[in-house]
Amino acid sequence: MESKRPANEGLFEQMGALLGGFNSLSNILDIGKVKPPIEQKKVSYKESMTYMKQFAGKNILLTGASGTIGANIARKLMKSEVGHLVMFVRRDDMMDSKTKMRLQNTPNAHVEEIDFREPQRIEQKFTYCMKKHFQGKLDAVILCHGVVTELGVQNCSVPDYDQLMLVNVRSNVHLISLAFPFLKQSKTSAITLLTSTSGGE
Repeated sequence: MESKRPANEGLFEQMGALLGGFNSLSNILDIGKVKPPIEQKKVSYKESMTYMKQFAGKNILLTGASGTIGANIARKLMKSEVGHLVMFVRRDDMMDSKTKMRLQNTPNAHVEEIDFREPQRIEQKFTYCMKKHFQGKLDAVILCHGVVTELGVQNCSVPDYDQLMLVNVRSNVHLISLAFPFLKQSKTSAITLLTSTSGGE
C-alpha cells in the first residue's frame, strides 16, 4: 500500500528546485522522506551562449545603451549576429569604450541620439529608424533607459516629478505603442522592460 504524500510536498519541491545547489524546501522543512541535495548542473560555455542564437537575424531596438545595463546588453547583442540593432542613447559620447570598440566591428549596429525628456521627438526618431535601419521590420524592443533622482518628497518639485515620469514611464509607453504594430507582424516578437538603479544612463 502506497503511503500518502503531504498535499503540499510537490509545491515545496518545485520551490526548492529554484534554489539551485541547496536542498529542496521539502528537505529543509523535513516534509516526507529526506532526499539528497539537488545537484547543480554544470553548464558549458556553449550552452550558456545558446540564448544568443535566438537573436540572430532579428531587428532589435535597444534604449539606454550608454548606461551600465544597456551597454552590457548591447555588447551581447552585437556578438549574436543580429539582423539590425539600433541603440538609443542620450549622447553617443556617453557610451563606454568597450561598446564603442564592438560597435566599430558591427556594421549592422547603429547609434541614434534621443532625449526622452522631449516626447515630441520620440515618434520622429522611431519612424526614421524604422525606415532607414529596420526597413519596416522589427522583432524586439528592449527598454532599459531611465533617470534616477535622490531628491526626497519634500525636495522634489512638480517639474522634477514631471521629468521623471516623462523619461521613466511615458517614453516607455510611447515607444511600445509605436512598436506594437510592427511587432505583431513578427512571429517571434518580444518586449523587455528593465528598471534598475544599479546602472544609470
